[in-house]
Amino acid sequence: MIYIDMFFPLIALLISVAAVESIAFNIQEKSSKFLTDTFSSYLSGDLLKQLIEHPDSLKLGGEKKELSILFSDIRGFTTLSESMEPEELIEVLNRYFTPMTQSVLENGGMLDKYIGDAVMAFYNAPVDVKNHAEASCLSALSMIERLNELNTQLLKEGYKPIRIGIGINTAEVIVGNIGSDAKKDYTVIGDGVNLASRVEGLTKNYSVEILITEFTVAQLGKGFLYREIEPVKVKGKDEAVLLYELMKMNETNIDKKVLYDEALTVYKKENFEKAEKLFMRLINEFDDDVSNYFLKQVEEKHPWGVHKMTTK
Repeated sequence: MIYIDMFFPLIALLISVAAVESIAFNIQEKSSKFLTDTFSSYLSGDLLKQLIEHPDSLKLGGEKKELSILFSDIRGFTTLSESMEPEELIEVLNRYFTPMTQSVLENGGMLDKYIGDAVMAFYNAPVDVKNHAEASCLSALSMIERLNELNTQLLKEGYKPIRIGIGINTAEVIVGNIGSDAKKDYTVIGDGVNLASRVEGLTKNYSVEILITEFTVAQLGKGFLYREIEPVKVKGKDEAVLLYELMKMNETNIDKKVLYDEALTVYKKENFEKAEKLFMRLINEFDDDVSNYFLKQVEEKHPWGVHKMTTK
């Protein structure tokens, strides 16, 4: 009869299991720490928790994915900065960036970066965001609302109000960890990103706060108020993109949109005389800057159509 001592093999097995568990735990801890260190300043707490629980959803190497991209920029920043001491400027900028960032994070966006006085954010990465186009628009509306609150306080302190423009586009872009061996950032690149940036710049042409592309509008449900502006061919692009102004939902804006839609319809039919009267009415009743833009086109009898931009 052969006697087999199972004690030492059993101990070895238990030690091996414990070692594997310890290694797995350390790997998980390091992964969680990496994700926390990397994304804690750029994602809301809820999204960061989702990312830590499902780290496999993060593809640092890069992937093509449909996102909604938001750019915002302060109007007349050079003039603003020249009117302040450096310490004052930094303080005001910090007070500005804080509520703008909160608007992005609270609506499921990832803060990509600050570019001088500009904010760049995107939605639907690294964590999936349901209805990301709507989330980006909710962020934009929240940014304007919070900016108005900040401006009320700044005016009391003797500062000039801050004005911004926001551009949003929805597109398939490349998202991933991009950079050099020394430093990489999780960010997005592609034509859809460039378009969002240029749309933000076009807010100045129409004197509006928020412009969104037709691709974003296509994914918006009920509860959003927007009006058609015109198709624009930006520099470097062959195809025109139809732009819309995103507006706060209230009774005044609803009434303005109804009259504006009528004016634009008449203008498209090249009934310049009637269009002029309607746009004049919009200017008188609502002080509408977009109608000011179109009134000039109507007076010069320019037909509604693709507006080719010659600058970025």
